[in-house]
Amino acid sequence: MSDDPKLLSDIWRLKIQLNQGRFDRAWVDALVQTYSDRYDVYDAYGFALLWSALLTGNVYHAVLEIGYECGSDRDLSRNSAILSSLTHLAGSDGRHVRCQAEFWGGLSDSDGFFKWFDPMKLQSHVSHVASTPCRNDALLLARGELPLEVGLTSVGTSYAHIFSEGGLARWPYGSTRLYLFYAPAAPDTAIREEGASSA
Repeated sequence: MSDDPKLLSDIWRLKIQLNQGRFDRAWVDALVQTYSDRYDVYDAYGFALLWSALLTGNVYHAVLEIGYECGSDRDLSRNSAILSSLTHLAGSDGRHVRCQAEFWGGLSDSDGFFKWFDPMKLQSHVSHVASTPCRNDALLLARGELPLEVGLTSVGTSYAHIFSEGGLARWPYGSTRLYLFYAPAAPDTAIREEGASSA
């Protein structure tokens, strides 16, 4: 950014917009959630990369209703009890999928994992952006497993999971929803696609 004054200016403007609440708070928290609810220029830059990947269809998403807010990383028993009780969740198309989740806290590369065992539809934001080229706006994933991040998370952690491991399951503080992000082009993903369909 120091070599590109326009980029620095754009990211600085985005940082101000994030701090003014110009973006949907639920989606911001799903991608980056800080201790102070204030964002710096690094948060803004990472958010710009992730948000643009969602808007261009390079990352797909699903939002699943859990029904409970998470506790802190230290609250192993609460988070584990909620996640271990998840056996079926409704996908974006309303069909229930069998699933399994486990929480082990923040002592490793992720807080746990989320798996699903039935085909699940993930959406793309691409159809909401008129300037993007026409492409499929949904994927049907046969089954998969994603690293889980609960509560606060840095934008760097989200970026690394999505683009290095193929995706991320996010359960932010203050949310009763689980956000799934999937990057089909990521190099290290074991998720199997059943096929793509236009919705």
